Amino acid sequence: MAFDDKEALATIEKFIDYLWSGPREPAKIYIQESDLPLILPKASDGTYAAAMATVDDMNAFVERLMKEADAAANMDWWLVD
Repeated sequence: MAFDDKEALATIEKFIDYLWSGPREPAKIYIQESDLPLILPKASDGTYAAAMATVDDMNAFVERLMKEADAAANMDWWLVD
């Protein structure tokens, strides 16, 4: 029995496509694309759950957090809502 590299990689890619589809799709934006940290109070207060409603909601949430992080790094506190 030989190991089939192409089949193994195709199976992994198929799983990854499945993993990031459907109701988990918004999570991919936060986890894989934004490089933002997990902020536990936002998990406990329902912020993450609300952002998981749609891809657009997650994009808006990530954009807001990235703006806040950028403003903090630049010490532009007046830019943070």
